[in-house]
Amino acid sequence: MESSGGRVKEDPGQRNQMEREMNKRIGLVVLAALCAVAFSAVAASGAGAAINPYTAYTCVSDPLGTFENAHCNPNAPSDGGHYKHVAIPAGETTQLTVQQIGSNTVLKTKIGLATVTLEATGGVECVGCHFKNVEGGSVEAKGGHLRYTGVHISVPSCKVTGEEVNTEPLEVNVTEMEGTDPSGTYIASVSPVTPGTEAVIHLENNGATCTLGSSITVTGHATGKATGSTAKFATGEGELLVGTQKAELIGELTLKGGLTPTPENPNPVHNPIGLTTGA
Repeated sequence: MESSGGRVKEDPGQRNQMEREMNKRIGLVVLAALCAVAFSAVAASGAGAAINPYTAYTCVSDPLGTFENAHCNPNAPSDGGHYKHVAIPAGETTQLTVQQIGSNTVLKTKIGLATVTLEATGGVECVGCHFKNVEGGSVEAKGGHLRYTGVHISVPSCKVTGEEVNTEPLEVNVTEMEGTDPSGTYIASVSPVTPGTEAVIHLENNGATCTLGSSITVTGHATGKATGSTAKFATGEGELLVGTQKAELIGELTLKGGLTPTPENPNPVHNPIGLTTGA
């Protein structure tokens, strides 16, 4: 830049560079935010003191059960059945799987006045994800990563390589619960096992040079809420950002747990899971 007549002339090259750097940040929030979906309802050890000791359970059908939906969600409508909690023994490793509910997972953010979206049309898979109850009242869920498929970005010049995004290994910490219902809503923070990079999103040109570059590094953490086995998105102020703009995450998942598949039992039954401070 140079000054002339008391006014500062703007260097077009510098302005374009700043715009490119801002655009690259579009994807920083994408994976971090999406991660909240599948991990919201389980927690790493070392949860905050804001909640009582808690354990993970499976929700199974039982004619004498007191819950009226397959998610053991006290806030969800009845599906005409009866269900109950079944405790998972402490120390027993359980595989975590996820299933998308309703519409595709979508993330929305703004760059300047433009709205940018990234949508996972193929769903989400929890790869190598396991958890276990810990004696004393907590749940350990550390390692494993999320894989999103059919991922499309609204920036016309870019496409996601292979339409697939994988996170780094993740861990979750339950921070608090809302209200006093032992099977109510729990709030958890999701972050990389190794602090720093949460995911790298690889991009390709789409008929023109991709304005976001060839890859985007995701940092930060995300927060999610879970009631029963139903996980919803909830990103707090400043947790996931695009530049100085936060992103909006829209979507919902069911979390399930069961035995890890083996050659002898390739399709074990997985039941909905959740957290409780009660029975």
